[in-house]
Amino acid sequence: MGLLLIKGVFMYYCHAFDVAFEAISQTASGGDVTPSMLRKALQVRLDSMSDEEIVEACGVPFDTYEMTLEEKSSWEATRGIFNENQ
Repeated sequence: MGLLLIKGVFMYYCHAFDVAFEAISQTASGGDVTPSMLRKALQVRLDSMSDEEIVEACGVPFDTYEMTLEEKSSWEATRGIFNENQ
C-alpha cells in the first residue's frame, strides 16, 4: 500500500497530518502552557481514542512528498520506527 514501482524503484510518500487536542492553563493566551503540558495533553488525547477515532481525528494529509527507500529508511531510523510492511 502506498508503493509505486518506477523502473524497479519503490517510491514512498511521507504524509503530514494534524490532530487537535486541548490543554488547560491560567492565561487567555496560553502563554503559560509548557512543553510538558502539551506532551501530556496530546498523550491523553491519543490514549483516549480507538484506532477508528484516530483516523477520523487526523483526517486527510495536509501535505505529502515523495521519498526513496533510502530516505524512508533514514527517516524511520532517526525516529525508532520500523515498518513491518516494507
